[in-house]
Formats: sequence, structure tokens, C-alpha cells
Amino acid sequence: MEQKILRVAITGNIASGKSHVLKRLSKHFRTIDCDSIVTDFYKKGFFRKILKKEFGFSDKKEIAKVVFADKRKMKKLEKIIWPLVRKKLAELFAIKTSKKAVIVEVPLLYEAKMQDLFDLVVFVDCKKSGQIKRLQKRGLSRKETLARINSQMCASMKSKKADIVLENNHSLKQLDRKIDSLINILERISFLANY
Repeated sequence: MEQKILRVAITGNIASGKSHVLKRLSKHFRTIDCDSIVTDFYKKGFFRKILKKEFGFSDKKEIAKVVFADKRKMKKLEKIIWPLVRKKLAELFAIKTSKKAVIVEVPLLYEAKMQDLFDLVVFVDCKKSGQIKRLQKRGLSRKETLARINSQMCASMKSKKADIVLENNHSLKQLDRKIDSLINILERISFLANY
């Protein structure tokens, strides 16, 4: 009998700690980062042509400035990107692995309506003040920071939809303990799925 590979989405709003969670999980499971997939698209000629046609330019930073300031342009970009990400994930899921689970960081899982691709959703939650602090450390102005935070679905709605919520409002040490517990849970679930 072929082993069932558990598909787990890690999601959360911007600057919530998703990447840290994914990095820790990568020591135990196969991992995929949707932001890296999108970054790769920006390097491809076909994608840059589409953006140039729709927006007049294809530079990632310029696109970000425009879409975070205009919801209609954000919707236009999402209609281009999300089907491509979904297709790429299907290709990556088809690759055989000896790992028990594949963990995918999908920042806009619910906005993109991709939850149907996964067996389990883990939501990384943190207070807005923590998000603001982290984004400003990345060099964004307060205005840019708030525009990015406000462009996403409310965290409380996402946490209600998720199967597991990891709260990240304290130290990294505390978050790491929660991630270790999550690893145990995921190993048990993948074992039971193949029992």
C-alpha cells in the first residue's frame, strides 16, 4: 500500500512568524514556501510579460507599492498569481518523498481559497503590535506596514477556520516549544493516516 503523505498548510497574517515555524518543521518534514514560488515567477519571462501588460511594469517592489495601495489592482494581481501557485503546488505534491508529511507555507491560504489542497491547516497568530514591530524592522514605514496588514483577512476569522492555532506573542523559545509539540502531533496524525 502506498504511504499517504499528510499535506499541512502553515498560514498566518504578515509578520506572524510563519517562516520561523516552517524553518523548524523543515528538520522533520518536506517543506515548500509559496513566497519562494512567487519570487521565482517574477524571474520568468512569461510572468513578467503578463505583469507588464496588466500593470505597465514588472518589478516586484513597484508592483507591491501599487497593489497595497489599490484593492482593485491587488485583486487583478491575485487572479494572475493564485492559479499559477495552485498549479505549481500540484506539480510539487506529485513528487515522491520518503517524508511522512509535506508542510507548505501559504500566507494567503484563505484569501486564495486553497485550503482544499490540505489535510490540516495550522494558523500562526500574533498581536497586531507584534506584526507592526516586525514589519518596521524590515524597513517598511508605518503607513506601508498598516496597508499590508489591513490588506489581509482578519486574523480572528482565519484562526476560527484553522485546525490548529500556534500563538506567537511571546519569546521565540516559547514558540519553539509549541512547534516541538506540533511536530509530535503531525507525526502521530501521519502515522494514524497510514495505519
